[in-house]
Amino acid sequence: MEQKIKNFKEILFLFLLFSLSLISCRENDSIQAENKEIVQKFQFFQKQGNTYTKGAQSMSDQEAFRALYYYYYIDNPNKFLDFKDLSRPHIDFRYASQVFIDEDSTRKVLYPFIEDGYVSNIIVASVSKENDRISFYFPEQDEDVKNAIARFSETYRSPGFDLEDPALIEPVVIPTPPKRNYYLAPTEPFNPGFPLPPSGGCGVYNNCGGSGGGGGGGSSIPPPTNTITPPPPPEKPIADIKKFLSCLNINQSANLKVYAQTMQSSPPGHAFISITQGNNIMVFGFYPSNGFPQNINGPSTFANDGGHAFTHSWNIGTISPTQLQQIIAVAHAYSSYTYDVSFTNCADFTLTALSYAGISTNTNGIDTPNTVANLIGGSPTNGTAPSTNRTCN
Repeated sequence: MEQKIKNFKEILFLFLLFSLSLISCRENDSIQAENKEIVQKFQFFQKQGNTYTKGAQSMSDQEAFRALYYYYYIDNPNKFLDFKDLSRPHIDFRYASQVFIDEDSTRKVLYPFIEDGYVSNIIVASVSKENDRISFYFPEQDEDVKNAIARFSETYRSPGFDLEDPALIEPVVIPTPPKRNYYLAPTEPFNPGFPLPPSGGCGVYNNCGGSGGGGGGGSSIPPPTNTITPPPPPEKPIADIKKFLSCLNINQSANLKVYAQTMQSSPPGHAFISITQGNNIMVFGFYPSNGFPQNINGPSTFANDGGHAFTHSWNIGTISPTQLQQIIAVAHAYSSYTYDVSFTNCADFTLTALSYAGISTNTNGIDTPNTVANLIGGSPTNGTAPSTNRTCN
């Protein structure tokens, strides 16, 4: 009898040991499955439904590739490119193809590569189905690539020809090749003396934070944590910039001052100007109208920046009536532009205004509030801009 009880206890112990091992294995499998599900994704590819492009077409993937390309070089200044010297070979991000989808759900977009003023090749930008890896490359040369080059060439206009809005991407529809995988990378990487960002995940591009495949984003998506934080909409938007500036007499001189708040001092930083004429003081800057994701590329507005903090300021001095008229015209033009964090942001407006005041603003790369601060120069001196004062209704 005692022997039977002993045997039963041994069997029970072995059964419990087996059960615990089974539970442990299942827990490990569950943890591994959860870890597989937690994949760092690009947040820019969560943006969907953006209709602020020519022809009211969604160009969210095209805009995301463009922004990530430029952000990479801002985060890696040692690999810096002179984006503004258009006499050199460059990618013209003013144009982009439709999205091609491979058999494995990889999404690809084509951009024209320009040499000597002509479309000589195409650049392929691709993102994986999970939105966790992107690549930029020159494709394997074949008839499909030649056809794409020809199609871009039909549409391409030199940079001297202004498009409706420099931040918009003009869609170029490429006839879809009769195959399941499009514009493949060459077996051996081809790089004709033109650097491209490396293939990699969101960590390489400092744009992690997305959490779902296929780009199913919405207004609840938090903003990305990249170096250039897209600015929020302003607290004091200007409904009509023409009316806001109407107190200024365009036949008289005025005083121009420029301000910059560095990105490090208060992300995302800001750049803006003030125009003073008699008792009128107009302090204003350029902003996105909406929050993320439309503050990457979306509707724009000007805002009353009276009382805005700054780290750098520069009193440009007296500007002539002609210069005043040109700066007002620039503001009117920007009021119809799309806000784009890479192409038409607060620094771009500020630098354009300064150029009409006779200031050399020959900067390279993407302009940021730091660009304006560096142009002003000197050590940071914290201050607050004067309040706006208008003497007319």
